[in-house]
Amino acid sequence: VAGILKKGEVHKERFEDDSERWREAKGYLVVLLCNLLSCCSLAAYVVGRIDAAAELRWEAAFLVFKCAVEVRTGKFSFQLLLHHSAMVLGFFANQHASMRCWVFITVHQQFVHVPFALRAAWRLTLPAMGYIESETSWLRRGLANVFWITWMFSCGYRTPLILGYSAFCAAAPLLWTWQPAVGVTCALVLAHLDLSWTRAMWPKQPDPNAYHEAW
Repeated sequence: VAGILKKGEVHKERFEDDSERWREAKGYLVVLLCNLLSCCSLAAYVVGRIDAAAELRWEAAFLVFKCAVEVRTGKFSFQLLLHHSAMVLGFFANQHASMRCWVFITVHQQFVHVPFALRAAWRLTLPAMGYIESETSWLRRGLANVFWITWMFSCGYRTPLILGYSAFCAAAPLLWTWQPAVGVTCALVLAHLDLSWTRAMWPKQPDPNAYHEAW
C-alpha cells in the first residue's frame, strides 16, 4: 500500500532499452485513451445526446478502468486517490433523491479530463520517447499551451461552482445539512488537488516564482 500511495507520480525520461521505453509509452497511451473516453462522453452530454445522470454513470465505469490501469502502470498516487475519492463521493451522493438535481455539478468536474488528455499526449512527445526529436517542437509547445489554457480554466471555475451551489443550499432550501457539507468537502479536496498539481506541473525553468498561485 505504501508503494502505491507514493507522494507523486514518477515520470521516466531515460530508458535502458526499447522495451522499457515502449512500456512507459503504452502506459501514457492508455491514460490518454481513458481521458479521451471521458471527453467523448462529455461531448455527448454537451450536445444533448445524453443527460447528466447517464454521463455520470459512464464516468463511474471509466473510473474503475482508469484505477486499474493506473495501478498496473505505476501511475497511481496519493493525489489520484484523492481525485478518485472525490468522484466516488460525488457519485454516491448524487444517487440520493435530494441530490439528483445537482448531478450536473459533478459532471462539470469531469471537464478536468480535457487537460489531463492533453497532458498525457504531451508526455508522449518527450524526446526520450523517440517520437519527437526536438524539445521545442511546435507540437510539444502547442500541446503545452493548450493544456495550460484548459487547466487554468478548469481550476478557476470548478471549485467555485461547487462552493457557490453549496452556499445557495445552505442559505435557503436545505440550511446546513449533509448535502452542502458534502459539497464543501469535495470542493476543499479539489482545491487542494488543483493547487498541488499546478505546483508539480509548473515549469521549473525559468524560475516561475509564484505566478501559478496568482492564477
